[in-house]
Amino acid sequence: GIDLSVLSMPLDRLEADWPQAIAPNPRPWVTQNLTAGMVTQGNWHLTLAGDSLESIDVTTLTGSARVEGARVAYLDPMPPAVDVDAAVGFSLDRISIAVERAAVEGLGITAAGGTIVLADLDKAGIVQNAVIDLELAGLLGDALRLIDSPPLGYATKLGLDPAVADGRATVRLGLVVPLLNNVLLDDLVVDATATIAGGQLRGAVFGQDLEGANLVLTANTRDLNARGSGSIGGIPARFDWHEVFSGTPYSSRYLASAVVPEDRRHIFGLDFVPFVPPYLGGPVQVDAEVVSRGGVISIDVDADLAGASIHVPGFDWTKPPGVAGRGLASLVLHGDRLHEVSHFVVSAGGEDAFGASSRLQARGAVSLKPDGSLDRVVLEEVALGDSLASGWLGLDPDGTVAVTARGPLVDVRPLIGRVPAAGGRESPATGEGDDTLPPFRLEGEFCRLRLDDGEEDHLHAVSLRLDRSETRWETVDMLGTTPNGVPFTFHLIPVLGGAEGQRTLSARSDDAGALVRSLGVFDTLRGGRLDLAGEVSPQGV
Repeated sequence: GIDLSVLSMPLDRLEADWPQAIAPNPRPWVTQNLTAGMVTQGNWHLTLAGDSLESIDVTTLTGSARVEGARVAYLDPMPPAVDVDAAVGFSLDRISIAVERAAVEGLGITAAGGTIVLADLDKAGIVQNAVIDLELAGLLGDALRLIDSPPLGYATKLGLDPAVADGRATVRLGLVVPLLNNVLLDDLVVDATATIAGGQLRGAVFGQDLEGANLVLTANTRDLNARGSGSIGGIPARFDWHEVFSGTPYSSRYLASAVVPEDRRHIFGLDFVPFVPPYLGGPVQVDAEVVSRGGVISIDVDADLAGASIHVPGFDWTKPPGVAGRGLASLVLHGDRLHEVSHFVVSAGGEDAFGASSRLQARGAVSLKPDGSLDRVVLEEVALGDSLASGWLGLDPDGTVAVTARGPLVDVRPLIGRVPAAGGRESPATGEGDDTLPPFRLEGEFCRLRLDDGEEDHLHAVSLRLDRSETRWETVDMLGTTPNGVPFTFHLIPVLGGAEGQRTLSARSDDAGALVRSLGVFDTLRGGRLDLAGEVSPQGV
């Protein structure tokens, strides 16, 4: 056997002093990728066999050495490790480098430990690998720069900009790197885990800032998974994140849970009726699944509405905070702009205008204009107390809420300002009504229309148009039949060329008693013919 020792030698001399015949397989990688620094305390024992120098063969090899201040290029062109102090072990089939400390060149990242193992060095005809396992720590931005280096490119794939990242990260970087001259990402085995504390990534989550992030991320060449908490667009949230680099079956998938305050709903594009006060107020507990495919983002929301208030203007129906409610919605975004709410369902308990408990059940969809403003809300079905209808609503250019509806029954008593009077009968309209009702237009056809408290006094087969300004009902155009099946008409129409608020009133029916009873005027008249014509002052109705 032969014993060799090196007390101190520059690593740059290793290529010249390493005999070609001794451990030829790892020689190119070691001499090309371990440079600078010094080799110290080197001791090797080897046994040779062969009849001549030309046929010499190394049959056993053991040894150890230290390297100090070395430069290790573990995967070109990633930034190399510099100022490396390590203990190196040698055998015939492997070289093991136990890293004690190091830094990443040009980045604020240090290595507190790790290993680099070159295995299967005694086997011919195969590609040997460097198995790398490093414990790194440093600035989050520099950690992102490291994992964005070719051939990894992870930060770019995730849409993360290292320049806008703050905070710190610890990273366990595991790599299996073929000992080849040109290594592609598909040639690697990557197993990386990063722990981020107090991180900030501006614009990281669908254009919203991620702040105060405490995350654990795992990544390989196929996908990335992250779990933790942070503030997204100012909303504290817990979330799981899955990123698939191939884009199949999706690019990104988030599962998030958060309480969304009233003043933050706009970051999801929900800044229109009915997602704004007075329709929906207060915080909403949301569990959401967010999936991105080819630039189209779908969001499925399950919302606990117990902490929120819901108000239906005009019908004076209210769900106060503390009363159970639930909402489901499916949102579609193109890029970072809301395109549509393809489906929503709302179910909540509340109280109607007469103090009675009742429920709101609604399902439908929302379409938006190209600029992101409301196009229309399609109401596939709405049940509010006894009322049941379907239709749609939109916004006119002047802000008027335009509703078209039809259904078996609608109770419009709250809508026209009727309130319970002493003795259980309703008083006539005061003209005040619900002070949260915006300018409003309703066109509809209903099997039954309720204007009075009597269960048998519903109007039938009603065609209706109501127009309300900010202060009064401008138009009421209604025709149908009385409870006895007799036709009637009722018209409140602005006077052409008259003073503001001046309107004509007309009503006609051959069943006067039933009509005035259904209108809630009085209930002592039976039969007769009604033919009414008059004017209403600007202060009335």
